[in-house]
Amino acid sequence: MTKLDRKILMKQNVLRKLPTVSLRLIPFLASKTDIDGRINVTITEIENAGIMSKRMVKDALYHLENEKWIYRGEDNFYYSKFNVVSEESRKDYYYINLYKFFTDKNFMKLYKRQLIFLYYILSSKMPGNEHSIAIEYLYKNQTNSENVKLPFFINFEDMVKNLVKLIELGFFEVRLGNENFFIDKDTENIKEKIYAFAGKNSNKRKKRMSLKEENNKIIHIRISKELVSKDQVMDVYDASRLSTMLDLSATAKKYGCSIVHYGKDIFEKIHALKEGIFKEIGSTGIKIYREAIIDFFDNRSYSFEKLMKNGEFPNTLKNYYVIPRIQQKIKSFFEQVQEVCVKKIEEFPYEEFDQKLAANIIEKSEPYISYFKNNAYLDDIILLDNQLKKADSILYNEVSKLNRNWYLLREEVEKIYQYEKKVCGNDREQVVYLAEQGLLTNKKRQNEDIKIYKQRHEYRPEYKDIFYNWLDS
Repeated sequence: MTKLDRKILMKQNVLRKLPTVSLRLIPFLASKTDIDGRINVTITEIENAGIMSKRMVKDALYHLENEKWIYRGEDNFYYSKFNVVSEESRKDYYYINLYKFFTDKNFMKLYKRQLIFLYYILSSKMPGNEHSIAIEYLYKNQTNSENVKLPFFINFEDMVKNLVKLIELGFFEVRLGNENFFIDKDTENIKEKIYAFAGKNSNKRKKRMSLKEENNKIIHIRISKELVSKDQVMDVYDASRLSTMLDLSATAKKYGCSIVHYGKDIFEKIHALKEGIFKEIGSTGIKIYREAIIDFFDNRSYSFEKLMKNGEFPNTLKNYYVIPRIQQKIKSFFEQVQEVCVKKIEEFPYEEFDQKLAANIIEKSEPYISYFKNNAYLDDIILLDNQLKKADSILYNEVSKLNRNWYLLREEVEKIYQYEKKVCGNDREQVVYLAEQGLLTNKKRQNEDIKIYKQRHEYRPEYKDIFYNWLDS
């Protein structure tokens, strides 16, 4: 799922260039960003979100675009550069969750320096953990200019004013020096406590700063724990977010349909489908997914409500609209090899088969082959194999020797044939016939999808090399 990229929020030099409206807009745009980086929200929808006055929206977007934090895609949508997709395998602190406080009215009231200060603390340590820093490093001063971390605070008074505001609004909790307790929004006389700690007397004069590190006044700042607990993370299925559902929602709306009234269970299935395509094929896969959605509504919008209610929409979309597109992409790669590498042999003067060029073309098809092999119905796998054999069986054999993923596809095909022969007594022609009728993966024939999975993996005959390796000749 998409999160805020921690490294981006750590770029203080860029944050200082951005106006307040752009800084406020970042979390909102991040919450509407899809897994391929597309921001699934229109300018009108941003204007209606109440983050800023409508006339300021385009200016806020302009500055983000100018710093290359967002950009326009070929589809005319904005794409985010400050989002990152979370990965279960990664254990480092590389993303920041999208918290509910980003939509709070108090967040929208923060000024530029307060926002940058908040982003600084948020990205410095994992949320809820303390960030320890000398109070002298938080504002401009001649004595300690080389060590200033946040040079946008004009002086000590300016720094205290903004720090107190962030505490009072409930964003920060601060521990002073060696104290065991935190100053929070419920603490009385916050400013006076900070003054006393910093050595500021009743005449509002502060002790002269010392260059000796041992004399620095260390404070410990953390984002308020109640703001960053697990229940405060904006779920991707939350009605105010739904970032990976917004493209579906926008298309459905054009056909008089809505996704508003459906529950989390069906959204999780749709998200899993979309995420699976993205992990295997990347942004091109999401493009295929969106084309599939449009194709579905062009042909079957009347059945959308029923399929959503019975939970079958994700499977329908995948098996009848996504998989055929993946299959066509695979065939197009094969045809490209056929055109570029095979026809040259037939032309005069004679040229050798360009193995390297063919391998480079086929390599680009690997994500599609992998997704197809792992997700397509058995019928589709048999039919694709049969079509490629009819197109050019010799080339098909050669390609299968050039690329492991193509080889594994052929291996999967052979397992299906062998299983059908052993269990059902069907020869190859009969298996192709069953595939053409859509019966290999028919639930009435196989009972349940789980048995289809077992059909593929329980029976593992010793696989024999069925291909002639032309490279050995």
